Amino acid sequence: MTSSSINTINGFQLSPQQKHLWLLQQLEVDNQPYRVQCSVSIEGNLNYQLLELVLRMVLEKHEIFRTSFQTLKGMIIPLQVIHEATNISNLSINTLNLIGIVTMYC
Repeated sequence: MTSSSINTINGFQLSPQQKHLWLLQQLEVDNQPYRVQCSVSIEGNLNYQLLELVLRMVLEKHEIFRTSFQTLKGMIIPLQVIHEATNISNLSINTLNLIGIVTMYC
């Protein structure tokens, strides 16, 4: 067998809490990932380069932001894989100028 025909995951077993959340997610009808989303409204001048630098620093420091849950065929419970901080080069900040748009939700 060549190394390209072997599928492996280098990761860690889930904690009991992570396993519980994973199993609950699998029972969901919509099968939506367990996640929290938010947006931030910033008024005034913003230094985008500094913001990107600070976000990169947060990603480098906190492994949870670089963690994914992966399975191979036949696995019921995934493994958590912590990605290297050097893999965050694709970070991008989406901006939207809302000047002149009436806020619908107050």
